[in-house]
Amino acid sequence: MPLLNIGLQSIGLTRKQIDDEFEAAVAKCKNMKQLRAAAEKNPTIKDGILDSIAPMKLLMSSVFHRLSLKEKKVESFAIATTAEIEEFLSSIKSVHESVTADVKWIKAVLPEIFKPTSLPSDVFEEIKFHHDPVTNDGGHYKPFEVVYGKTTSEKHRSTLQKRPARIKTLPFVSSVQNPRNTNMMIQCEECEMWRLVYSMCKLTAVERLQLDNALSDYTYTCGATLSDLDLNGRLADVCIRDIQCYDPLEKLYFSMNKDPICIYCCGSANLVTKEGCYPQCNNCDSKPSLSLSNSCPVPTPPSTPMETKGQKSSTIRALYFNDPVVTSPSTSVVRNETDTNMTLTDSEQIVNICSSSEDDTSDSDVTTDSDDDYICSELDNSAESDEEELKNERKFIVFESMLDQLFINCNTCGSLCEIEKSNTGSMVVIKATCCNNHTFHWRSQPEIDNKPAGNILIPAATVITGGSYESMKQFSNALNLNFVNKDQF
Repeated sequence: MPLLNIGLQSIGLTRKQIDDEFEAAVAKCKNMKQLRAAAEKNPTIKDGILDSIAPMKLLMSSVFHRLSLKEKKVESFAIATTAEIEEFLSSIKSVHESVTADVKWIKAVLPEIFKPTSLPSDVFEEIKFHHDPVTNDGGHYKPFEVVYGKTTSEKHRSTLQKRPARIKTLPFVSSVQNPRNTNMMIQCEECEMWRLVYSMCKLTAVERLQLDNALSDYTYTCGATLSDLDLNGRLADVCIRDIQCYDPLEKLYFSMNKDPICIYCCGSANLVTKEGCYPQCNNCDSKPSLSLSNSCPVPTPPSTPMETKGQKSSTIRALYFNDPVVTSPSTSVVRNETDTNMTLTDSEQIVNICSSSEDDTSDSDVTTDSDDDYICSELDNSAESDEEELKNERKFIVFESMLDQLFINCNTCGSLCEIEKSNTGSMVVIKATCCNNHTFHWRSQPEIDNKPAGNILIPAATVITGGSYESMKQFSNALNLNFVNKDQF
């Protein structure tokens, strides 16, 4: 190839112009596929293409003929014509008679190439050809001893059978990301099975709240769709798989690293997980075990499994996968790091969210996903005023979009809130007001002598470690991180 590239260095991509009619027809084709389709419809276009590139072919051939590799000249060959291709195809379709002849025929006609068999001659003469598969009335293939020695055909060959059309239960090809886009399940009113809610796009917190409100008044049964809800925007792509009450839980649930539940009844008590199979409870242990897919690992059951049964109310509602973003109107869903059961706690007071020590988790209400390795707890601002304790306390970098998710709903009535943010150096202060005029304030740092603790600790840590204001300012600018100004430093 390097040798050919040397010859191609002197050649540019060009062609000979033909008449105006040909040029107009070629200009309408945007790619080679359209050009081939036009050439099949109009033979003159095909001839025009060959005439247009003929000078270029001659030039390339003359250049390559001057090249040599290891004292051997490079040769070029003309492409096969249509007549030559048709002749070749017709010749390969005819098989030589000797190929179709059987072993017994070769033994009789060409004894010089026939080698003696290891079987006795009388046994060899009784051997029949291998038969084609033949089905019985039940759709299974007949046993070998029933069909052996009989005349058969390829009528029942599996590769010749027409495959049944695959029934689509979703309007798109689903993956584990589609149920994660909604992070919700919905319960059937009749069988009480939980079903995944799918979406093509990842829903925002506001869209999830709108979807939750729509599903709260929706009576769902297996096999129903969400077309009656008249969802608009990106919610129009939200759908539920078309399955029946007797179908088990969708296997994609086990790919989402959620709490393990029974694949037949969605219960979480007394789970029995066999090797290579999906989990089943003791009540469903008599049912056949379903083989585990390699792409769907079953998570290890926690000490206290999440209960999904018994959560059904008078109206079918959505169940969120450990999601603290969208909550009930009067209460907020919280989750304790040492307890995987969903609990409810009063959230009328203003909560300052910050870090806590890894060892002390008994008094903290955690509003976090079970996969996270940190705990957010309530902190009384008046109780933590010692500077040494504030220095030893863990700190985190929080993205603005994550803060918006925390304060998008009112803690009192659950309505959407209008969020106002202001910052003093590295501290952010949030004021959230809902449509019912419920207002609450939150700040990201405690204060030391009426000053944000971060505005004191950051300069102190910079000086102690031998840093400078300019280097830390460049670091914060690269991250778009709020930093103290030079006067505060």
